[in-house]
Amino acid sequence: MISSIPLKIFIMKYYNLVLLLKKCFNLKIENKIKKNFKILNFSILKIYNLGKKKLKYNIKNNSFAFFIKILFRTKKIYNISNLRNNLNIEKNLVRFFIISLKNRIIKEKNQIDYLNDKYMKNYIDDYGKILNSKITKLKKKDQRKISKYIKISRFLSVINF
Repeated sequence: MISSIPLKIFIMKYYNLVLLLKKCFNLKIENKIKKNFKILNFSILKIYNLGKKKLKYNIKNNSFAFFIKILFRTKKIYNISNLRNNLNIEKNLVRFFIISLKNRIIKEKNQIDYLNDKYMKNYIDDYGKILNSKITKLKKKDQRKISKYIKISRFLSVINF
């Protein structure tokens, strides 16, 4: 006789977290981030230190910020709200943005770099408006992706509004 034990299927969700910090990213801050991620049961896949960049507009009276990009995964989606709460308390943080990734990514050629202002400026005009697909010659799906990432880069102060 076969018992009917329900099987729990855990699907790993992948996320990108972009942090804009006031102070330089150092070992102390990195250990603090790793500790918080460990408490929330996140596994960090990679941490990218993108360096100091000038912001296109001031955020909380800061004209420069240190950009950090963290690729992580989790089984528990509800922990994302706990991560947001922890990040809102952080004093060194200027701004953050969490992006949910649909699959186990990482095809660098196909991925849109929303932190590269020169790349994003190819898809906006002189007034800051997003160019339509007739001008950019992109498919509708790609045009929606570009529009989404332009809005993200505006939020992160990589390009102007």
